Amino acid sequence: MAYLTSGPDGSIDLQLALAGHPAPAVVRRDGSVEMVGRYGTMAGLGPDIAVHDVDVHLEAGECLLLYTDGVTEAGPRRTPFGEAGLASVLSGMGGHSPAGRRRRRRARRGRRAAGRPPRRHRAARDLPSASVGTPRSG
Repeated sequence: MAYLTSGPDGSIDLQLALAGHPAPAVVRRDGSVEMVGRYGTMAGLGPDIAVHDVDVHLEAGECLLLYTDGVTEAGPRRTPFGEAGLASVLSGMGGHSPAGRRRRRRARRGRRAAGRPPRRHRAARDLPSASVGTPRSG
């Protein structure tokens, strides 16, 4: 569960509690990715659950991504995508607004449809690496 409050400067303060859900990812403007929250008891397992509120501050232009465990569990059983895979993909998105990313995707599709090569190509090996902070348990 998340409770968000927006500030006059475009920042967002949120209070977050996890009850068995994957930790949300915060993409900072510099491209760093932080998994936020503190794991609690999975909701629905019993009448009483333990949850821990965590305060998170997002500056204008930063992104909070909520996702299902299907994202991190995707891929072969022995080598699932995992939090590190998610962080690697997200790390290239720092400092870009969702609207800006959509405009760039549309422009790339338009260039391809017109038979022109994309302006730049970044192979997966060229993506910046990301450090991932893991939420504390219990």
